[in-house]
Amino acid sequence: MAFKVGRCLLLQHLTNSELTQQELADRVGMTKQQVNNYAHNRGVMTLENAINIASVLGCPVEKLYELEVVSVDALKKGRSSRRE
Repeated sequence: MAFKVGRCLLLQHLTNSELTQQELADRVGMTKQQVNNYAHNRGVMTLENAINIASVLGCPVEKLYELEVVSVDALKKGRSSRRE
C-alpha cells in the first residue's frame, strides 16, 4: 500500500482555527503569499514547512493534504511517466 498526495486542506484548517493567513505566516516564519500558495494548491509544502504549520494548527501533518491510497505499482507508474 502507498499514498498519493492530493489537494491541500490548509484553507479548511485555517478557517477552523480562526487564524488568518498572515497570522499563520508570522508564526511559522514565511510570507503570507507562500501560505496563500499552499492554501490554494499552487505549491506543495516542504516537510519542514508542513511540520511547522501542523504544529501551529494543532493537527497531524498528514491531515494537511488529502491522501489517496494507491497500489505501489500505480505509484511507480506515475513516477516513471513523469520522467519521460
